[in-house]
Amino acid sequence: MENPVFDIREFMPSTSYFFHETWQMEIAAAMCPNIQKMLFIQHPKYCPTLEPLEKFSKLTELQIHGCQWVESGLDKLVTTLGSQFVNFGLISIKGLDFHALNHIFTVCTNLKGIVFNNCEFDGPAQLYQKDSKLVASNLKELVLTCNV
Repeated sequence: MENPVFDIREFMPSTSYFFHETWQMEIAAAMCPNIQKMLFIQHPKYCPTLEPLEKFSKLTELQIHGCQWVESGLDKLVTTLGSQFVNFGLISIKGLDFHALNHIFTVCTNLKGIVFNNCEFDGPAQLYQKDSKLVASNLKELVLTCNV
């Protein structure tokens, strides 16, 4: 018997159940292939990498909480799905640097809005890139918040 397929377009964690495991996200991707908007809270104990999210091929809006840029595979997720992102929220992401920003804005060419909330720009490439610039021609909104 085949798994049923649902026409669900949005994935949000419940207020009582925040962290989803890898197998749960794989089942959600198979049974809900039309999800376009997602809020995902990553916990390395339950979902060590973001690889299962790569299967959500129609994702255009992603808000991701609490992961490491490279260790979680967020860089690979951006490579795989970033070109279709219209809105991208990065909340409490660690390990960002100029190369990560360059990767995001190079791959995510359809971005209209991006949020960096409480992110740690502590990756290895923190040096000022004098001859480099970030280009986001479709970007309408950039939100940057942090604690000082």
